[in-house]
Amino acid sequence: MLNELLSPDRILLDAPAASLEEATLLCGQLLVDTGCAEPGYPAAMVETVRELGSFIVMAPFTALPHAAPEQGGIRPAAALLRLKGEI
Repeated sequence: MLNELLSPDRILLDAPAASLEEATLLCGQLLVDTGCAEPGYPAAMVETVRELGSFIVMAPFTALPHAAPEQGGIRPAAALLRLKGEI
């Protein structure tokens, strides 16, 4: 099941990001680049983070930013972003 949601082309390791918003945009762009989301979806993800705050934090060093499917999701998918350093 996980291999249906997360594929190697949606994994980015050691990515530089200066902020939570920048990291969220990078992660969302992986979804756009692989046809899983429309171009506006990463910005919708950032807006959700701004509105709802830290609810996206699942565990230490693990967050799950997202937006509603009607905000540009095309199909169920996940992306994985590992940052180069801390934000």
